[in-house]
Amino acid sequence: MPIYEFLCPKCNKTSEHLCKMNETGDELLCPNCKSQGLIKKFSSFASPSMKGDQAIPSCKTNSCCPSCIFDK
Repeated sequence: MPIYEFLCPKCNKTSEHLCKMNETGDELLCPNCKSQGLIKKFSSFASPSMKGDQAIPSCKTNSCCPSCIFDK
């Protein structure tokens, strides 16, 4: 089961919960204020990177952000 981030609308704290993919958060309890009914947040994720000649660049175009190493 994946870990998702949920927001408590009562105390505005974010918490992580191991739950099913279709879980909405309605039955989860906030670990901070113990209220029920958390809201699932959209979360980004990190992936491991490789070094050296095994590296896989994340951008191969010339339309990247100004700090992109591929634009230089």
